[in-house]
Amino acid sequence: MRGRRDRLRHALLAGFLLSGFCSLLYEVLWMRALTLVLGNALLSTSLILATFMGGLAVGSYGFGRWATRWSPPRTLLHAYALMELGIGLWALALLGSRAWLEPLFISWYRALPAGLFAMAKAAVSVLLLLPPTALMGGTLPVLSAFFARERFAQLGGEIGRLYAVNTFGAAVGSFSSGFLLIPTLGLSRTQALAAAVNIFVALIAFGCARAVSVAESAPLSTERDTESAMRPDAARRTSSVSRWPLLLVFFLSGFTALLYEVAYTRVLALVLGPTVYAFSLMLTIFILGLALGSRVLASWSDRWGARADGPAKLLALLSGLYVLLGLSVAATLPILNRLPLLVGEVTQAHAGDYKQLQLLHAGVIAGLLLIPTMLSGATFPVLVKLYVREEHAVGRDVGRALAGNTIGAVLGALATGLLLIPHVGTERAFWIGILANAGIGMGMLWRLSIRMDVRLGLMASLLGLFALLFACLPRWDIERLSAGLYKYAPYYADADADVIAHRGDLLFYEEGAWATVAVRRVGNEHHLSLDGKVDASDGGADMLTQKLLAHLPLLLADRPRRACIIGLGSGVTAGAALKYPLERVDIVEISPEVVRAARFFEHVNDRVLDDPRARVILDDGRNYLLFTTESYDVIISEPSNPWVAGMSALFTREFFQLARARLTDRGLLCQWFHSYNMSLPDLKTLLRTFHAVFPHAFLWALNENDLLLIGAKDRAFDLDLARIERNFHRPDVQEDLRRLGISDLYAVLSLYVLHDDDLERFAYGAPLHTDDRPILEFSAPRAMHAQTSPSNLRALREFPRALPPPPAIQAVLQRATWESFHTKGLMYERAESFSEAFGEYRRAVERHPRAREALEGLRRVARTREHRAEAKMLYEQVLISDPRNLDARLALAAWYEEDADYERCLDLLQADVERLFPRSAGARAIPARWNADATRLLERYAACLAGARASSALEDLCQRWLRADPGNGIALFHLALLRFHRGALAEALALAERSATALPHHFQARTLVAMITAEMGETTRARALFEEIARAHPDQALAYYNYGLFLLNVGQFRDACEQFHKALDRDPLHVESSLGLAEAYWRSGQKREARVWARRVLRRDPHNPLAREILNAR
Repeated sequence: MRGRRDRLRHALLAGFLLSGFCSLLYEVLWMRALTLVLGNALLSTSLILATFMGGLAVGSYGFGRWATRWSPPRTLLHAYALMELGIGLWALALLGSRAWLEPLFISWYRALPAGLFAMAKAAVSVLLLLPPTALMGGTLPVLSAFFARERFAQLGGEIGRLYAVNTFGAAVGSFSSGFLLIPTLGLSRTQALAAAVNIFVALIAFGCARAVSVAESAPLSTERDTESAMRPDAARRTSSVSRWPLLLVFFLSGFTALLYEVAYTRVLALVLGPTVYAFSLMLTIFILGLALGSRVLASWSDRWGARADGPAKLLALLSGLYVLLGLSVAATLPILNRLPLLVGEVTQAHAGDYKQLQLLHAGVIAGLLLIPTMLSGATFPVLVKLYVREEHAVGRDVGRALAGNTIGAVLGALATGLLLIPHVGTERAFWIGILANAGIGMGMLWRLSIRMDVRLGLMASLLGLFALLFACLPRWDIERLSAGLYKYAPYYADADADVIAHRGDLLFYEEGAWATVAVRRVGNEHHLSLDGKVDASDGGADMLTQKLLAHLPLLLADRPRRACIIGLGSGVTAGAALKYPLERVDIVEISPEVVRAARFFEHVNDRVLDDPRARVILDDGRNYLLFTTESYDVIISEPSNPWVAGMSALFTREFFQLARARLTDRGLLCQWFHSYNMSLPDLKTLLRTFHAVFPHAFLWALNENDLLLIGAKDRAFDLDLARIERNFHRPDVQEDLRRLGISDLYAVLSLYVLHDDDLERFAYGAPLHTDDRPILEFSAPRAMHAQTSPSNLRALREFPRALPPPPAIQAVLQRATWESFHTKGLMYERAESFSEAFGEYRRAVERHPRAREALEGLRRVARTREHRAEAKMLYEQVLISDPRNLDARLALAAWYEEDADYERCLDLLQADVERLFPRSAGARAIPARWNADATRLLERYAACLAGARASSALEDLCQRWLRADPGNGIALFHLALLRFHRGALAEALALAERSATALPHHFQARTLVAMITAEMGETTRARALFEEIARAHPDQALAYYNYGLFLLNVGQFRDACEQFHKALDRDPLHVESSLGLAEAYWRSGQKREARVWARRVLRRDPHNPLAREILNAR
């Protein structure tokens, strides 16, 4: 008999595990599905969450009450089986519900006032989700009533095991949904699988009901008689604990549990990155901790509760659990503060191995969350043991307890996301939860039957402990948290993570309901980031992309009147769009924090938010397109990267279909995406998905990293060159494009790559990215650290085309001159796309070998070893065919100088200098002809002599030079430097000041004046000079380093540290500034900080004597 009953119990527990697995899947699936219809805006997601969890609460309460009436075991199991069956059937019925929901909501949106429409959405959400979620919520009370009939004395253990098993199933569901099921099966098939599992669980329950039907009226355990003899006494003991306060504790437990879940999710998104995998891991480990805690305490609660002083011991245990929960969460706060540094260093080491990174992330999350979540989960069986008093009312009491807990969870999630994080911040939200837990613990401590003085002493000690923690724990470093080290640390592989985190000045930081938005100034650039990921800036690369996002489609468009931009960002795209004669630009932005942050970019967005033609709509961009009745001539979509969780919904086939439906007949959709951090299969998936909706589409490569797709609704839409030129030559457009270095239409239209059927052929065989199969959301994060741009662009450009470029583009390409190539090269150079710029400058030199600007540009942008070798070879070829080409000679000499090959550099220029200053003419001879070429020649030759330390030759050259050109600042600079090295400070200063006057923007000349002034002991003037140089050259790390070195030498250590830090802001790899910090901290007595910086120096320079001396000193 016992063996059969054990098998029955195990079968039900296995089924309940599967039930938890399905419930979590439904939560993920239905949240995804409904946000696509209701929108991803705050109120919509809050409504879905409240409906889902509210249904659980209703089910717990309602079915718990009914379970008291379904007393026979068979009836309880039949009820449970019908619940699981109902969940599965309802899930099947919801498949394909979007097909009728979207038309229904669209018709209501257009027919009803806004308030009634919101109420209608809420009503539909309730009708869709309340039945299945109520059934889910009722399963635990019903099964609890069944299990309690067997072993009421072990009620805490039984219900704790049930809760743990179901919760463990939910953890498996969370992991499976993110890592296995949705990526491989998609949403619909995963939902169908979950429904099938629910039906299978129902069959298990029906089978178990048949197994107990024979003995329906008999006791289900041989221990029953013994236990029943114990029950009245146990009930009397526990009745000393009031039940309503326990319900309040259930409520507060749910509230703080979800508060912690939301808060940890937000901060870990900043630390680990907002990917679907990070969220899945966090949720999985959070739920797993609850399950483990409940399972561990399940049996203990029964053992302690069975004693004569059981209730008192259980109260004491609960008090300790809640106090420890608060302490454990508080202990994670300083860890979270330092965690970005660890994640940054780990990412630097393992950026190329995404699986390894995920394992490390899982370890980090488990180390943070397991102890707090286990303590939180452990409270449940203990509370149930205290709350449930009578066997016949187990279902009702467990239902009430669960309902209270779930209502608390709903309010905790909503209050944290909607109120606490936006208004007080995540860190203080944590403290609200911590203090709530401490309050619960102390409240239970107050209920203990112990001496008053002991009780007061314990409470005073706890109050003091939590007050001390609140006062002494360091506040979070928001610069570090918002730095995005999970993404950007590998960009500076040899730099210290903390140096990267504190680059620049944090100008704006707000924690919104959806993301943490920050604006940081680094040198002259401003960066706007969401959850640490930079999404906009006023830097060269981003400015080109942000402006061409508007200019390209509007240059092509046929008399556009209205435009819609999905995503505000810095506002630069919207500002560029308003250079055209548009009647209105609608900017749809989901985050009000981004709108406020955009004010920091008014110097580049032309105060777009104040333009009366610009209308900002705070809404989910996709949902806006679904419901709006507006039609647009141009829609521009510039979302964040598809590896950001939820962002891939703006790259799906259905999104493109929505956009197409909102275009006018001649309308265009312009879609941004990227070639960096994206595998070639993902790139093909995106291209094929876009082409499936827009067969008439054009692909453009803006630079090395950014791509644009422009799709025309009308297959007959053509690129009319006359129309494009008319738009291009509008005065406001010309002025805006000149900021990018664009003065030639070739620079824009030559960005064309592929169009129409060539796109389909390139992407042939790639799967479509759809709402049901959001492939990119799960594949894109795997490449977020991969350097894919070169290979992706090469694949696109080398693809054999079946179609020639459109006639308008062919015409522009055919009439291109070397100036066209040079203009485009300059555009690319300003955008920091040096490989692309190299190609354009090379074409300019090949077309016109005497093009000085192109020759100089080619040398500037040749950053790779291959490009340097190619450029040198090109210069040499030019000189072979044209030996008197001074521009090529000077460019090649500059290469030799950079390579410290001064002998070859001097040999190359010697003949030209001899022609300028013939030896036969005497030392005092002045050249008959003097021009800019002579100056350029001597500047390069003097630099080579200085590098070779040929002091006598350099002085002789400069003296001749100054006789020919008395005020030449470069000659004066070299002479001043020579005098400075000889110790003739007064003469050196006079020469240096003349040099700086002649060359007011020459960094070295001005720095030399400051150095000589400092050497002469004029400290006040020297400081003013160094400060003026730093202000004039805010991007130069060396300006701040020199200033810091001066301050260090005069003993102003604190100010020196500030300047060294500013130097590292500009160049995190500047090891000399790190060494300066080590020395400054050491000499100021801050030996701990000095050793930190000395270690950082030794990572880059392992044999640095000063750093070793600081580390070894006592």
